[in-house]
Amino acid sequence: MNLDSPAGQKILLELLSQSDALVSGDSLPLEDRAFAANPKLVVTKIHDQEPEICAVARSGLMSLTGHPGQAPATVRAHVPSLAVGIYVAVATAAALLTSKKTGKGSIATVSARGALESFVEQAMVEYTFSGTITERKGSKGTITAVSGALPCKDGHWVISQIHRPGRWTKFMDWVQDPELISAPSLAEEENQHNAATSLWIV
Repeated sequence: MNLDSPAGQKILLELLSQSDALVSGDSLPLEDRAFAANPKLVVTKIHDQEPEICAVARSGLMSLTGHPGQAPATVRAHVPSLAVGIYVAVATAAALLTSKKTGKGSIATVSARGALESFVEQAMVEYTFSGTITERKGSKGTITAVSGALPCKDGHWVISQIHRPGRWTKFMDWVQDPELISAPSLAEEENQHNAATSLWIV
């Protein structure tokens, strides 16, 4: 639709008069006329709607993605857009529920950068309570030295998270690696954690 033309504006207003919700960028064309056409209309505006890689960088997420000592990496497969979409869906649903109860329309706002900042929540917590700055770790996990995606000689990968007392010994019995077995610091590290262990072969 060409919203600069009267015909395009007419089409938009006709659509909105029969719609429950509209998702738009920062500026909604014909905003006053849209609510006049449908007083119960719910509008969800997305702030910071910019190129995906810029939104990821400004959220702080790119300070955590990638391998140590290398350039930052972005999250692939449009995961950032999907994350923002979830927040948009929740905001829109909440506004629709309010509209149903009050009989009035409303405007909900979602910050794309704010939505992506939820991915760095753990780093924020660590910095707030201990002053620790989380750095890039590549495919290495954050729980223990042997958590993460680790390459195997046969070309497969092992994805492990060993952090329950007693599981390190069982892991060593399985891999039979003399160098790992002789590293007491790794055995001690597992005793600092009490959560469940997960191990997959892929």
